[in-house]
Amino acid sequence: MRSMMKRKHVFWETLLILGSVLVFRGLWHLMDKVPFMDDEPFLFLSLFVGLVLTGVGIYRMAHAH
Repeated sequence: MRSMMKRKHVFWETLLILGSVLVFRGLWHLMDKVPFMDDEPFLFLSLFVGLVLTGVGIYRMAHAH
């Protein structure tokens, strides 16, 4: 019974990863079509926002109860 639950969990995690890759790829291509997204100030802003969001996400996951 426990092994079947683990298999389902791994299956859903794999599905989540594959779906995330497709979302990331789609957003990447959409952002390439917007002219101001290639400007250097926006690239630095998006890098900063991405780092902040990643840091908050990692912190919250590491300190979840």
